[in-house]
Amino acid sequence: MTFEEYLKVNGIRNDDYIYYFKKISSLINVEDQEQVNNYFLNLSKTASPSLFNMQLNTLRKYYEYKNLNIKLPKSRKVKETLPEYIPYEDLENEIFPMVDVLFKNPLKIKCIILFLFVTGIRKQALFFLKRKDFDLDKKFVKIFESKTQEEFIKPLTDDLIKYLRLYFSLEAEKDNAFNVQKTTIDKICRKLKPYYKKANLHPHIFRVSLAVHLLKKGVDLRKIQKILGHKSIQTTAKYLKLKEEDIIEGYNNYF
Repeated sequence: MTFEEYLKVNGIRNDDYIYYFKKISSLINVEDQEQVNNYFLNLSKTASPSLFNMQLNTLRKYYEYKNLNIKLPKSRKVKETLPEYIPYEDLENEIFPMVDVLFKNPLKIKCIILFLFVTGIRKQALFFLKRKDFDLDKKFVKIFESKTQEEFIKPLTDDLIKYLRLYFSLEAEKDNAFNVQKTTIDKICRKLKPYYKKANLHPHIFRVSLAVHLLKKGVDLRKIQKILGHKSIQTTAKYLKLKEEDIIEGYNNYF
């Protein structure tokens, strides 16, 4: 059995491991302890922690495959590279109290903000949303994304449903489910921005915040890909400012 076959049999995505193994083995004898030590000593001076750990994990898998007792250095700590986001708890603790002060209809604004966070939809989709698209009893909403020309089913949380039931009972639908204009979300963000300093508030940050929230909760990246509606997992990785080697390393460490 080849190294590539060993990875495949063990359910490990092998493209990157094979690439880095070929690269390392072209430079040193990977079964010579001294050469391995020197290689990683030099690599630690030039490579990022992510790249260092990716190559480290590559040889670790190879030694498992060959059943070799070659000592490897410890993994290097990878600095968090997540984008700016709003922690979910900040909605209730910091942003919603400001909404109560700054807006004439705070219930509506809270509904919109929480809906954007929970569903992760783009602001354009909010403008075309109708209340007939909601099923609050079954806890989902149908959303049409004009950017991708696709329809998605998005689950709704119990907290969001409570807000929606109250808001829908108090304000009739006119133009769309939340009676918003195409500039409404931008105006909400601009009004809140001076009072929330942890992140740069803009309409897209709620979508990013959902992705980061799910990632921190341990949700698999491929599930996040589906939730956001990305066609490629590489898009999701770039969206979260994750490098592919970060994903592979984290996945291996998790198991």
